[in-house]
Amino acid sequence: MWNLVFLFSGFLLILLLLIVFRTKKTNPFVENRIFLILTITNLIGFITEIMAQITLRLLGQDNVLVIVIGKFYLIYILVWMGIFSIYVYLVTRKVKENEPTEQGISADKTKNYKVMRLIHIIIISITAIICYLLPMLIYYENDAMYSHGTAVKFLMVISTIYVGLWIIRLILNYKMMRNKKVLPILTIIVLLSANVIIQVINPTILIATFTMMFTCYVLYFTIENPDLKIIEKLNKANIKAESSIKIKDEFLKQLGHETNTVMNLFETSMSSIKEIAERKKDKELIEWTNYAYSSAISLADMIRNSLASARFKSGDITLENKLYKTKDLIDEVKILPMRFKTNKEHIKFEFKVINSLPLMLIGDKAATKEIFYNLISNAYKYTNDGFIKVKIKSSSLNNICTIKIIIEDSGIGIKKNDIKNLFNRFERIDFEHNQSDKRGIGLGLINTKEIVKLMDGDITVGSVFGKGSIFTVEIKQKMVVNNNEL
Repeated sequence: MWNLVFLFSGFLLILLLLIVFRTKKTNPFVENRIFLILTITNLIGFITEIMAQITLRLLGQDNVLVIVIGKFYLIYILVWMGIFSIYVYLVTRKVKENEPTEQGISADKTKNYKVMRLIHIIIISITAIICYLLPMLIYYENDAMYSHGTAVKFLMVISTIYVGLWIIRLILNYKMMRNKKVLPILTIIVLLSANVIIQVINPTILIATFTMMFTCYVLYFTIENPDLKIIEKLNKANIKAESSIKIKDEFLKQLGHETNTVMNLFETSMSSIKEIAERKKDKELIEWTNYAYSSAISLADMIRNSLASARFKSGDITLENKLYKTKDLIDEVKILPMRFKTNKEHIKFEFKVINSLPLMLIGDKAATKEIFYNLISNAYKYTNDGFIKVKIKSSSLNNICTIKIIIEDSGIGIKKNDIKNLFNRFERIDFEHNQSDKRGIGLGLINTKEIVKLMDGDITVGSVFGKGSIFTVEIKQKMVVNNNEL
């Protein structure tokens, strides 16, 4: 009676697995379909064994119906073993990276799979017919029961051959398998081999159907579970993405470094050429030198801003907060106009620190300088006459210094409706009176806003169209305790 209880329990377990597998979204791969057939076959096996045990108890061991159902159970085992053999073939096949697939099988392997499947169907059919025609007897006494006879011996031989073929297939193709597939298949082969040995030693221990059910569960939770597959794919995609980001970051850094090196060389060369031209009082050479220098600066800015924008977009830029002297920062900012004053020497540049700055601050000096650079560059770009004023104010609270940067120009200004578009990526503003200065790709101000955001700051714009603009930036940096002031 306990045999029936175990069989009904196994039936419910495999039914549950089948329901769970069918309700989950799966890939339309051959491997998935074979697993489904394997599970359904196992369910049929439980039904057949339950029917065999019930009819045996009701009709006796010599009844023809009992023998027929018993033989159908042997055929079930043969069919299941054949289907599992197809499954082993699928998970040990060679699949190349990024290879086009057809329903889960490599395109160049599809024909081979169809031939292999046909061979297995023929073998399953022939062995099933032979097993049904061979004689079989049923032993039943004191609730102990088992099948024996030529049909059972034939089944044992075929099962042993199948196990041997799986082991050979696994040994020959283990390098082609994904690591997570080797262990479950090997575990299942050991279990099924142990089942064959147990049946030979003690045929009253009826565990074949349970072993096959356990096999289906092992396959589901190690290979076939769609959730696990998705997690595995996401992990692989994440590793590839991280690797790509790292490579891209290194490339951008290297490109930025090379660009700066070339531009420094170019600036030095242009300065030397300009000095020679001025000594010779060659106005045409001076004019062309200034033009070349100005164009190169614009190109360098475009490249630098594009690289910075790409890094911002990928979330790859972080602040490097270090101790630095504010005097060094101010000295570097004061000479920035030298890069932009070519052909605009008549524009008056004013720089003023309104109130004292701490001597030392903890922050990203390079990023702070980049804010000045982009805003001063923008002011020169859209100012033809007049002035550009840079003012710095500071205030402190709880060891936090708030630096206020004000950059005012007498340039062409911005229409009120256009101010909201200043920090939108690649948004162009309609500068009606300054068509020739529409250089760049509109990333300098966007990058500035991103840097300010990283510094927990804010940037605002005020402008009167045709008269000029005022950009105001507030950023926060840590102070050094007992710091002297500049």
